[in-house]
Amino acid sequence: MALLPPDLLGLLTEPRVGLPLTLIVAGLAAWYALGTRGEPRRSSWEAAPPLSDAESVSRTYLALYRGEYSVAVREMRDRLDRRVRARTGRSMHELPWRGGAQRRLGIPDPRRLRASREVLDGLERWAYRLETGSYFRWDFWRSAESSQRALHARLGSGLLQAGQTLRRFDPAP
Repeated sequence: MALLPPDLLGLLTEPRVGLPLTLIVAGLAAWYALGTRGEPRRSSWEAAPPLSDAESVSRTYLALYRGEYSVAVREMRDRLDRRVRARTGRSMHELPWRGGAQRRLGIPDPRRLRASREVLDGLERWAYRLETGSYFRWDFWRSAESSQRALHARLGSGLLQAGQTLRRFDPAP
């Protein structure tokens, strides 16, 4: 018993119809099996679409996407500094040192603000030195990969602490 009807077998063995049809089916099967993964292929003259970094959220997202953690930490510090400046008229580095004077300016929790600023400054320096491949790191005894892992472990808690401080500067509902 034949697997294909004689008319279909005759059509497939016809070189003008069967060969192109077989090549199309084989090409579709290969395309489906291999698939297209990742970004579309570009020719050498076609530039990649530019990534927007017009506002703070986009700069933070792109920095995290690219692994530029110093930029992400700097953006968080700048957001906190803008909030402090909007509340007091001064940047974080221009604030008086004593907590009582800061409270009179309208700072809700001066100790938390100082701790957040110090954490963000330290994380930014650490990330910048790792990104530039500097040998003058405070954790010189670690390898660069080990230092990168330690930075990743502290980055989340540092940004969370700064985010909580930032929320305290939100206007009351």
